[in-house]
Amino acid sequence: MNLQERLAPKIEIINQEIQQLVGSWDLVDPLIKAIHHILKSGGKRMRPMLTLLSCEAVGGDVNSVMKPAISIELIHNASLLWDDVLDEDDLRRGRITVHKKWNKNTAILAGGTLASKALELISNKPDILDLYLKSIGKMIEGQVLDVSSSLNATTQLFKSKSEKEIFEILRKRFRERAIEGMEWEESKDLLLLADFTDFEEERDYFEMISYKTSALIKLATRIGAILGGGTQGEIEALTNYGFYLGLAFQVRDDLIGLISDEKTLGKPIGSDLRQGKFKLNLYTIFALRNLDDENLREFLKLMQKIEQGDAFQKIRKIIDDCGAINYTRDKIQLIVQKARDHLSLLNDYDSKAVLNDLITFTIERKF
Repeated sequence: MNLQERLAPKIEIINQEIQQLVGSWDLVDPLIKAIHHILKSGGKRMRPMLTLLSCEAVGGDVNSVMKPAISIELIHNASLLWDDVLDEDDLRRGRITVHKKWNKNTAILAGGTLASKALELISNKPDILDLYLKSIGKMIEGQVLDVSSSLNATTQLFKSKSEKEIFEILRKRFRERAIEGMEWEESKDLLLLADFTDFEEERDYFEMISYKTSALIKLATRIGAILGGGTQGEIEALTNYGFYLGLAFQVRDDLIGLISDEKTLGKPIGSDLRQGKFKLNLYTIFALRNLDDENLREFLKLMQKIEQGDAFQKIRKIIDDCGAINYTRDKIQLIVQKARDHLSLLNDYDSKAVLNDLITFTIERKF
């Protein structure tokens, strides 16, 4: 039985629970239609699945974590609605995005409604509510960092004369505090990041995705372990597993956006580059550090005319030729090995094997 077949029964239960829950909400149009639209737009249900599997991995009963698992999925979909607005994406999983089908206000309000309903599901569990609130805060911080790392003012970038100047811009944009007065706490996860990152810009990128993506995946595995009655060692092992899995998932996601095809991906490949949103990610960081002067000048020139002809294909070739794609793949392998190391600390329940297979799926997925 392959991974998809093993997960199918749980996915069906999760979808049924979501459908029943949303069906009980008395919301006006177009808000309820927008929520149905995003929840029916596919999705792997990875986060609630991880909650259930983590619960089973410590010998717990999945019924004890179903509502918290669904809560995490609602929060995830809220973040997708907001992410699509910020990125101005037209498609999500091959379907038109909510803000394009209706408008930005509807998308933002639908996201707020999902987040609110998610917290209602766990309002009677004060012992874990704090973990949810902190994870949502981390996601917002990660999104702010992601937005501020996008070099939208392209003229400033393209007037740069050297790699050093480019990275001065990257650092400045990445460290901007886009929300005045927001307190930025130092994450203990930074120590974990330092263990496999080689230079400052790379650590900045991993810090951002540890907030934006890993925070919710780590929450899913931690909640499953806690409510499943796991020991402190099991809880920490599954928490760290989720942290590294989330990092690998996002790095792979960035890479897919460059090397996949539109049919498989469900939206145009290289959409960030095509829209002039030169975002900090692993392969662009590597490319900017390693391109020689001639290729760097060509890269920047092509970025100025990204919408013209085969400019994107040429950019992708430059990134590939300098070794950035292989470097990214190697880094993913390094990260997932750390996830496997933490998983090995658990007892050999059947769900442990599934969690291990999810690592393989994460690094091999095409969409």
